[in-house]
Amino acid sequence: MYEYVRAQVAARNLAAMQQSGALSSKDLEALAKAALKPTDISIVGGTLAAAGHNPFQVALLDAGSADNWRAQFCGGSLIHERFVVTAAHCSNFITAADQVHVLTGTRRLDGTGVRRKVRRITIHPQYNRISLDYDVAVWELDSAASNSPLTTLATADGATGAPLLATGWGELSYRSGLFPLDLQSVQVPLVDRTNCNDSNSYSGQITDRMICAGRDTGGIDTCQGDSGGPLTKNGVLTGITSWGVGCAFPNLFGVYTRVSNPVIRNFIVNTVNPPVKCRVFDDGNTNQTGLSDAIYVGGNSSACIPDGSATGACRKWFGLCRTADASSQPVRFRVFNDGNTSQTALFDAVYLNSPNVSCVPDGTVKGNCRRWFGLPQTADGREVSCRLFDDGYTNMTEPARAFYYNSSGRVCTPDGTATGTCRKWFGRCSVR
Repeated sequence: MYEYVRAQVAARNLAAMQQSGALSSKDLEALAKAALKPTDISIVGGTLAAAGHNPFQVALLDAGSADNWRAQFCGGSLIHERFVVTAAHCSNFITAADQVHVLTGTRRLDGTGVRRKVRRITIHPQYNRISLDYDVAVWELDSAASNSPLTTLATADGATGAPLLATGWGELSYRSGLFPLDLQSVQVPLVDRTNCNDSNSYSGQITDRMICAGRDTGGIDTCQGDSGGPLTKNGVLTGITSWGVGCAFPNLFGVYTRVSNPVIRNFIVNTVNPPVKCRVFDDGNTNQTGLSDAIYVGGNSSACIPDGSATGACRKWFGLCRTADASSQPVRFRVFNDGNTSQTALFDAVYLNSPNVSCVPDGTVKGNCRRWFGLPQTADGREVSCRLFDDGYTNMTEPARAFYYNSSGRVCTPDGTATGTCRKWFGRCSVR
């Protein structure tokens, strides 16, 4: 698997050199020799990672190899107890999730830590294997890495020259064939995009989905095997190790997927916390509407969604909800009494028996009715939270999991007051 990753980066580097014309074959050979200095003892020009250096770092492993050091081929970052962010080029050659493991809870590839199976791998749909643009993927773990440190996603890159921290188990210097047992780290300054796109560097090949880090003089960098690992500022995930010509060469900086870019960030967020959409329909799941992320209470205790008309499309039932991601997991609800008591089983449909009562089918004429509805969860057991809001998604409440209809035809959720917080609309649900 390491060779697949290396081959993709090598192809990208070759294309970069051909396009920029910045390096001749003779130049590259000389730079490669210079990079193989005996003083290069870690990532390239780095040190042994301290305990506080990216503690959310994980290793991606070939499941077919029992030796963690031999099995490691990329890095990644835990952003949720069940989700890892890594590079698309560490993922696009994997044909089945059971071919790989994720190693958590260790800084060493010595057999310590926990190997976790992978449930699903999601690659950015716009990933370009030639340019390595949109180089991001999210791996869903089969078991939760509970109590493990997590990172958050950057909304800004920081100032040019600001130090960023990269970590990994990658090659200690360019084509040295030396790989560490212990996690390594290096501080690399953020490089201005104009500088990185100069004719003596990557000559216009750095897109808005990429950032660069390193020194003009070289000497510090990530290298092969570090792909997919974190580049952080104060523990916040700012970049994902992606590509770069050689390792630590002058003017040829390390290139990282830019996490603050809205397209990259939204892909990660919506994969980890996919939005949920629902339908409204008649008894027997007939006369179904399309999926919508918003439902409101209409006249005659009906549930409605917008359809471009003045009143919207209204039906007696709502439900048949699904996550709006590649997994398309069904989402189901319960009805229950105040205090989450007397809960029913999970059902994929809820209807209004009156403005004060919600029901689910149980085989009887009237169904099983309670005061509250909610506690939604996906078919694989993950919790779902929803918001309340006014028309146009204004005045939104915080996400909640329990709701009721009041006599004024509003949807409410508790907020510590006698009546709770009530709005006309219910929705904007997502997996938490």
